[in-house]
Amino acid sequence: MKNEEAKKLVNNFIQKTEQIRKNREIYFNEFNKFIKDGDQWTNTEEPDEGKIKLTLNNAEDVINTYKAKMFPRNQKSGTMKIGVTIFEKDETTKEKYKNEIIETYDEEKISKKILEQVENFLVGGAACFYYPQNPITKKAKIISLDPRFINLNFDEYGEINQFAFIDFIDKEKNANNWLNNLINRAIKKSDQREIKRITYWDKNYQIIIAEEEIEIKENKNKLIPFSWIPNSPKAHTHEGYSEGYNIKKLDKEINFRTSDFGGRIKENTTPNLAIYTDKDTDNISRDERGILPLGQDDKAEFLKLTENKEVLEYINEIKKTIRDKKAINSATTGEIKSNVSGLTMAYYFSPLLDRIGLKRIYWVEAFKELNNAILNYKFGHKYYRTEPVFESVLVSDESTKIDNTIKRLNNNLVSHTEAINELGEENAEKKFKEILIEKEKIKEIENKQKEEEQYITI
Repeated sequence: MKNEEAKKLVNNFIQKTEQIRKNREIYFNEFNKFIKDGDQWTNTEEPDEGKIKLTLNNAEDVINTYKAKMFPRNQKSGTMKIGVTIFEKDETTKEKYKNEIIETYDEEKISKKILEQVENFLVGGAACFYYPQNPITKKAKIISLDPRFINLNFDEYGEINQFAFIDFIDKEKNANNWLNNLINRAIKKSDQREIKRITYWDKNYQIIIAEEEIEIKENKNKLIPFSWIPNSPKAHTHEGYSEGYNIKKLDKEINFRTSDFGGRIKENTTPNLAIYTDKDTDNISRDERGILPLGQDDKAEFLKLTENKEVLEYINEIKKTIRDKKAINSATTGEIKSNVSGLTMAYYFSPLLDRIGLKRIYWVEAFKELNNAILNYKFGHKYYRTEPVFESVLVSDESTKIDNTIKRLNNNLVSHTEAINELGEENAEKKFKEILIEKEKIKEIENKQKEEEQYITI
């Protein structure tokens, strides 16, 4: 492919998909402002100067709850780890593949990048991973991109067949990166501090354009190193929705009503005496005993809030509606505190776990694509079957877990390796071999002790 053809291909693709990208950027910015910045009052909604303006931001509480449950931490170590299951018959090959994936995760500090993308997923409605092959190390380089600046095209089967993103390269900071030849040529021709770069992929080519400089590479692996993760998209579409989308108006209503109520309380903090009389109130004053000279049918009373119960019930009902919409019940918020079985706890949490499970479907596919790319770069081009392994969302009772695992093992429902794996050991095969070796050593020691006990010394 010639440079002019490549430039035309990229420009046509950008032009075709730019409106969708712009709409996504506007949508992301709107909910980032509302949820993460807590900017929930428009100019027309702002209370008068001096009035109370509360921003309770229930949407952010929902985001934080979902964020904690999407990829839970290990309850022992406190770290967030993603494991992997390899579908391969040969155990040696399986172990080799697993080690390559886990090592890449660790080297690329994937936990931090996942948390960043979970935020994009929940707040803006979509997450993504970019994992090109580093030409120097030949390993996958996992990069967290901003979904607002990504152009995508999907084929008739819903698979990505074109992908591009635009970024800007600082002359001083990026002059020595792995695309330094291309960047240096572009820098020499430009007086600007930043250089605009377009990185484009399809199944046949990777094309990089920096100013007027173009680099075209053959896509030898025939895979696009990018995964798109939409949050609850509409059927037959690929754009997701913010978790704050269907609670934004409810959140604003709570802000309005709570602020109004707070203002009413403030206004009534100073006692206001209301007098009901036919007399001229301008000339009424207390006598030396502090008593008002009112007539027989006159009345005086301090004003007080009369609607507080109804207002509070209304505000609490809206909060409950938000919780119901997001499946956040009393168990999730920690209001239920009792020593219950694991089955009961799963029942309490099931509404939220079902929601998380649905959202994870897109993440599971993304991890499969990432794992496939990692193994392609290392072991050659073919399709590798893998499955991600996540920590349990629920806090588990360790002793109960061990007892249940032993029962399953004794009834031949799991192998020794599977039992060790279920109890949280990362390398079950290696651990099982260590246990067998240790058992043989213990057996030797016990046999030696028995032999020595046969002799009686006087």
